[in-house]
Amino acid sequence: MISLNDISLRDVNINDSDRLIKWRNSEHIRSKMINAHIVQKKEHEKWLKNTLNNSNSQWFIVNYKGEIVGTMYITNILSIDKTSTWGMYLDKQYINSVVGVLMEVIAIDKMVFDLGIRKIWGETLETNKKLLTMHQKFGFDIEGVYKKQIYRDNTYHDIYRIALFSTKWKTIRKNLLESLGVKE
Repeated sequence: MISLNDISLRDVNINDSDRLIKWRNSEHIRSKMINAHIVQKKEHEKWLKNTLNNSNSQWFIVNYKGEIVGTMYITNILSIDKTSTWGMYLDKQYINSVVGVLMEVIAIDKMVFDLGIRKIWGETLETNKKLLTMHQKFGFDIEGVYKKQIYRDNTYHDIYRIALFSTKWKTIRKNLLESLGVKE
């Protein structure tokens, strides 16, 4: 059985810069991102400085059983609307492991229970079918499709707009965790 206690978070800080740019520029992450360009060092440094000073976002380094395995971020936090979006970068060696499942639970719990978010939304490339399926397993619904929104690999691709309401999460959470073999 896997446990949520195996995951811990700490705030991203300036000392994480090299690790973050490495993840942002890794092929296994970039290929799944809507904006897939190679991030230059100056651009990254400016982005990180702005990110660390942005009160509408939270970035975390994720540890699994004491090992740094990725980063999780909550962005576009709108307190008046009680909405946000989120994402994660997972180190390549942890792809297709339980870590992604645990990170998704931790992220949703943080938004719903800690931040009081009522609607979590996101956008996923049509080519990232594995992630879309995972989000749907966690209760996300497809709200819409941006048809042929971006051009990549000599073709236009759709982007799926997905969302999960906190009321649904609170209803499905216990049974979902049991079905996934995740203990608190």
